[in-house]
Amino acid sequence: MKKVIFGEVLFLFFTVFGCKQEIAMKRPEITAEQVLAQYYKEIGRLENLSYRMHKVDSFLSGEVWDRTGYCILKRDHSDSLFGFLFKGKRDDLDKEVIYYGDEIYEVNLKTKEYSIDREQIHRGVLGSTGGQMVLEEIVLKEKAYQSLSMTQTDSSYILRFGYPENKEYDITNRYKELHIDNRTFLPFYKYHSLESLGAKQVTKAAIYNAEVNNPRFEDPFLSRELPDNYSYAAPKKTGNKLVRLLNKTAPDFELSDLNGTVSKLSQQKGKVILLDFWEIWCGPCVKNIPQLMEFSEKYSDEGFEVWSIVSDPESFEKVKVLADKKGLNYRVLKGNPAVSNQYFVNAVPLYVLINKEGIVKHAGFGFSPELEPLIKEQLQ
Repeated sequence: MKKVIFGEVLFLFFTVFGCKQEIAMKRPEITAEQVLAQYYKEIGRLENLSYRMHKVDSFLSGEVWDRTGYCILKRDHSDSLFGFLFKGKRDDLDKEVIYYGDEIYEVNLKTKEYSIDREQIHRGVLGSTGGQMVLEEIVLKEKAYQSLSMTQTDSSYILRFGYPENKEYDITNRYKELHIDNRTFLPFYKYHSLESLGAKQVTKAAIYNAEVNNPRFEDPFLSRELPDNYSYAAPKKTGNKLVRLLNKTAPDFELSDLNGTVSKLSQQKGKVILLDFWEIWCGPCVKNIPQLMEFSEKYSDEGFEVWSIVSDPESFEKVKVLADKKGLNYRVLKGNPAVSNQYFVNAVPLYVLINKEGIVKHAGFGFSPELEPLIKEQLQ
């Protein structure tokens, strides 16, 4: 199977089944808006689509994900989120993710077990291991772009979407190029780029070996007809481990900040400390920075401090850029796996409030409006 190589000329082979409409020829006078409209029209005609994908994500931290896999989409007019059911799998994992609209199945092809999630039904499923193989532009429409332009090649239209700057997240020069096959008006390649904190983040995704509207399409998994030798595996009930922290002495640690100054938690008796576990790639974490700065400014004279802890070592340099750019008025510490384990950090942001005696009085994921009243209560 030919692997699509980025940086070279991309060739796409679409096998089109049952195409009743006349395939459009390239029209020199066609506009970007017309191409976009025709592209959405063809997406609306899709009943099923299968393809392989090669996707490369280059993050602000310098980390690169280079992954291949496959995806199968089946039209479901009753699904209000995507309009499709889908099954996706990365080649490096033995797991498939199947989106049924009201349920998400994770199927372990090695153990022949599957689990069911009925709670996390939102667009975030596209970030799951199998969902990463869905080309988002097939199931979601572009809405937030500021400008639209187009160039042409012999075989494609290249739509370029420009997006406004986002000062809150320090995002500039964000744009996307979507390559549309000029015979089928279906997308086959995207290039998405943005700049933040002096670095560039890029996503490249190419689909190939695509089959469109196959009349012989049949996939028992997408029909919820899993083979008899597959068994249901109930999710393990781990409970909320954060409750183990409440009303107990906060686990001690000693960490250095971005400038090398060391801070030890157990030496802060008499102060109220808010631990903020976060990462630079976490949108909600960055969004909450102004609120934390406000807390620090309002209550620092009363013995309150924010300790912001970042555990991803590849992000430290970018965090320093962000701290300088936003003028953070609280300390930012370099975390590590040991501290993350002590505080049961399996998601971010996590906020842990410690009183003057070193006792944990609050521990929760996500920002809560109850946090400020709790801070004021502990300062009394």
